Amino acid sequence: MNATRDRLIIFDIDGTLLLSGPVARELFLRAFEEVFEVAADPRDLSFAGRCDRGVVSLLLQRANASQKLPASFPRFARRYASLMREVYPTAKGPYLLPGVKDLLFALREDPSILLLIGSGNLPETARVKLARFGLDALFEHGVYGDRHEERTALFAAALALARETLGWSGAKERAWIVGDTVSDIEAAQEVGVKSLAVATGPTATDDLRRARPDALFADLSSLEDVLGVLVV
Repeated sequence: MNATRDRLIIFDIDGTLLLSGPVARELFLRAFEEVFEVAADPRDLSFAGRCDRGVVSLLLQRANASQKLPASFPRFARRYASLMREVYPTAKGPYLLPGVKDLLFALREDPSILLLIGSGNLPETARVKLARFGLDALFEHGVYGDRHEERTALFAAALALARETLGWSGAKERAWIVGDTVSDIEAAQEVGVKSLAVATGPTATDDLRRARPDALFADLSSLEDVLGVLVV
């Protein structure tokens, strides 16, 4: 715990730090069908801006099998994580987005900043994704989509973790959520912190702009400009 940490920056993963291609979605649906023993119906379902628990809940609703969620979700989480550990590290498709490593290393050098992951991924699958690109060691703590079905609850839990457990002592005006979806922006507004939107995910730049983030970048490659926003 570091009492001098008065800045908080919460990073989403998919579409913000990296892109996975189809592999993670394919493994998710495979684990879903194996564990819940119903057909997955992902038509018109974007995983962007969602929590994995919420996606499972929605797929079960479509299969008229919502009653299976409480008892079987832990088994689904274990199976999905196992598939990800087996396949993702060498799969074709995933890649790191521009400027991510330089930005994260620069932020880590500032002792006033607490970095957190706030991701709809499960904890284990988030670590698999980050580890492929050597980012896992940069984030000691996070809040994930195993316990929350929507983004506002996820980020509220991240703020509580930061303040109550990790020694973040700042005002909400010194907290940022960095994400790539309208859901990230709206959740930041609902919990009362700032948002930096990055147009490296599936959401169109104009849609992000209409949601009124506090800052909007095409990507994170302009280190000086991004730091000028996050560290003021």
